[in-house]
Amino acid sequence: MSDRDVGEANRMRYQQTLATDARSAAPGAAVRTVACEALFASELPLAGRLAADEITAAIRDALRLFGRRGCLERVAQEYGDHPDLAIARMRRAVAAVAACAPPEPG
Repeated sequence: MSDRDVGEANRMRYQQTLATDARSAAPGAAVRTVACEALFASELPLAGRLAADEITAAIRDALRLFGRRGCLERVAQEYGDHPDLAIARMRRAVAAVAACAPPEPG
């Protein structure tokens, strides 16, 4: 299997995982998923401590620039091209969004 085939398989697996998670997630979880994807797609370096206003501005800017689908495509592309780096960046994005979001009810 070529590198391109492996990359495409990783992208497809990531998109299938998101689709499955979205069907079973609470409404607030879907919003957080979009926020994490947008933060991942943004140019904001996710190292160190970030202020909530930096995080929300980066999310807003990425969604304006790429749209929701464009953010998702950038995430999928990175998972296909650089899975190890993408995993680390998504973990930091999830942690950053969780740090500045109110807790989910219940």
